[in-house]
Amino acid sequence: MIKKHNLRRLGIIEKVETVSPVKPLDHVTSVKKVPPSAVSTTDHRNRWLQYAMFIILAMLLFPPFHVQVPNGNFYNLGYGFILSTPYRNNFPGTINVPILLVQWIGVLLVCGIGHF
Repeated sequence: MIKKHNLRRLGIIEKVETVSPVKPLDHVTSVKKVPPSAVSTTDHRNRWLQYAMFIILAMLLFPPFHVQVPNGNFYNLGYGFILSTPYRNNFPGTINVPILLVQWIGVLLVCGIGHF
């Protein structure tokens, strides 16, 4: 068996170094450990609020319309863009505010339940 000092004398090995074992990074305290459920819950809640805002904005841009004709009957004109009022028999439609408010309350209830 060839010994290290013989190899060093022959010039095959210049220097023998000892390698220290790698230490684990347990001493690092700058990294904060956050449970994954806390991060996903916050993102989940923010996403429900974003959904509610988007849906309510869309409902505001495209509200339900109705028209009252001279004989007192109301006719539903469906949904339309808020800046282009629909007509029925030359009578302009108006925004059906009670239906719009009920829809908004429904969105807030569903998104509020999803938020929690």
